[in-house]
Amino acid sequence: MTIPHYDQTVLTPLDSDALVLRRAEELIGQARRDQLWLLLLDRADVQLPVLLPIDDLPSEPDELASEGFAGVFRMLRTETEARAVVAVLERPALTTLPPGDRAWIRALHEAATVSGLRLRASLLAGAQGLRWIAPDDWA
Repeated sequence: MTIPHYDQTVLTPLDSDALVLRRAEELIGQARRDQLWLLLLDRADVQLPVLLPIDDLPSEPDELASEGFAGVFRMLRTETEARAVVAVLERPALTTLPPGDRAWIRALHEAATVSGLRLRASLLAGAQGLRWIAPDDWA
């Protein structure tokens, strides 16, 4: 699989769930290690040339985690054209979300709301490939 270059994607808004899922598959592919990826989108849902991998997440977020992500999201909103974010939890051994990862998705949703960003999608890259994390999965 060839990872698309930004110049190839700049004119393609991720304005459908299928396009979001396909882009995440192109960029992240098969899950290899435990980490969180953040893809930033502008107001037209075009991906910005920023892809943030975050590893070493604790098993569950604490109060500071939501505040910390809210601060990061505010900074990204101010310093870039980001208006939305796609969160991809990369968990090679998982097929379903454990309670700690559900808590992380809730924390990311809260942080996005507080910061003024829209959480466009939450995805799980797991043992059976990439899948959407529906609100019922983490609420």
